[in-house]
Amino acid sequence: MIRTSEPIAPWKPSNVTLVGDAIHTMTPGRGVGANTALRDARLLTRKLVAASRRELSLLDAVGRYETTMTSYAWDAVIKSRAQMDGHSVMHRGDLIGTLARTGMRAAMRTMNHLPPVKRKIALAESSFRGAGREHED
Repeated sequence: MIRTSEPIAPWKPSNVTLVGDAIHTMTPGRGVGANTALRDARLLTRKLVAASRRELSLLDAVGRYETTMTSYAWDAVIKSRAQMDGHSVMHRGDLIGTLARTGMRAAMRTMNHLPPVKRKIALAESSFRGAGREHED
């Protein structure tokens, strides 16, 4: 795996592009890999529709998709990698790590049984994962 702190450099668009894990593989740590791939597909579809309507050339459509995609996808990859770097208390194999994991599971189970809290968490998560994102260039 290439490890870098900078996003990948832009490239010249062509009639071939990538979506999802083909361009931005990430850990399961934040649970946003599939969401990011779906976001790619939606954005690429919108750009290709614009090209089919002759609002953009095909290469402009692909280029705009790639520029936008690399910015949000890179951010997701970096955050995903940081969450799964093995340095958090949840990854510790000692008593402290076991207590942290047990506490997290107990909290999640408790919240799951409290509908108002569950709704609040669901709203916060959907916002974090991009719900309501209607338009992006």
